[in-house]
Amino acid sequence: MQRLLADIARAYREEADSLTTDGWHISRAAKGMNGIVYRVQHDDGRDWAVKISKRDERDRSGREFNALKALHRLNVAPLPIELVREPADLPGDVVITEWLAGTRLETLPQSHEKDRWQALLKSMSAPHHLTPETIDLPLRNAVTHIRQPGDLLDSIDGWYGRFPKEVPADLSYEQITQLVQTAHAQTPHEWASPAPIALIHCDSNPHNVIEDQGIMRLVDWENAGWADPAFDIADLCAQPNYGVQLPDAHHVWIREAHSRLLDDPTLPERAAVYQRLLLVWWVVRLSGYLNEAANARLAGVPRPNDETTITRRAVIWIKASEAFGI
Repeated sequence: MQRLLADIARAYREEADSLTTDGWHISRAAKGMNGIVYRVQHDDGRDWAVKISKRDERDRSGREFNALKALHRLNVAPLPIELVREPADLPGDVVITEWLAGTRLETLPQSHEKDRWQALLKSMSAPHHLTPETIDLPLRNAVTHIRQPGDLLDSIDGWYGRFPKEVPADLSYEQITQLVQTAHAQTPHEWASPAPIALIHCDSNPHNVIEDQGIMRLVDWENAGWADPAFDIADLCAQPNYGVQLPDAHHVWIREAHSRLLDDPTLPERAAVYQRLLLVWWVVRLSGYLNEAANARLAGVPRPNDETTITRRAVIWIKASEAFGI
């Protein structure tokens, strides 16, 4: 393994898209917005994904590896092989998993493709059956640790406090301030009864879904952990470049279909509240992207394009303004 990682470090250092050495065929996978992934195939048939993640307080690699261990019997995520801390000459920790066959989704299924949606929701619901009482692994709270609306409002406030008053492009600081204040005024901070807590993915966008012969599996578990499962569904529906573009009636269908999979009749209401708040969260978060420091990501991981970010923020701003009557 040490020799393989040395070869991957060489590919990373030389910015090589592919490298063949000692029976291993190493190729850089499609570039995502978080970690760096290489596909490594050996002449003996081994086919692995090697993901390099930034080292920070999240413990991204450790969090992902433990989540995959918890999920290993459910056929909804890649099988974990090894966690390597601080490998030489690589910029982050490494998680090695099996390589999943199939196609990474570019966008979510169309609203009329109910079979594909059922497959996606079935896979998303599987970890939602895993609870702190049933898993004996050192799993942490999800990075976006949501148990009630006040938690999401706190997250919004945190991001709101990070960007300067001179917000770039088409929105003023005053407009964003009004939206945040209105969200606080119109949203209860606590549920009448505590929400169930389970393992959530916490980054449900289609680029993290691999489709193969009618089965959907999820990758990129570095934000995973304990939280309200309704948040995963809200996150899916509020994604500014994917879910938010689906018809409102389909959002209702998604929430109700997922609630049946979990036998949780209160999930649709919780997910609807979270989704509404996530519209605000995304307005604030996308504003933060426009001011993100150049060194906030691993070298070699692309920073969001400003023009694309502004376009997405404009779309989500309209949805958020409508949702809160601004």
